[in-house]
Amino acid sequence: MSTQFFCGVDLAKHHFSLHAVDNHGKVILYNSFPRSCVGTGSNV
Repeated sequence: MSTQFFCGVDLAKHHFSLHAVDNHGKVILYNSFPRSCVGTGSNV
């Protein structure tokens, strides 16, 4: 059995957002964090 999902990345000016939905359109991931956290190794 395989699971399909669609993932997107929003590269906004002050933050990044990650989005993922399954094959039924249900949101399975939504995460947003400031650019200052990117590349620092900090876990959000």
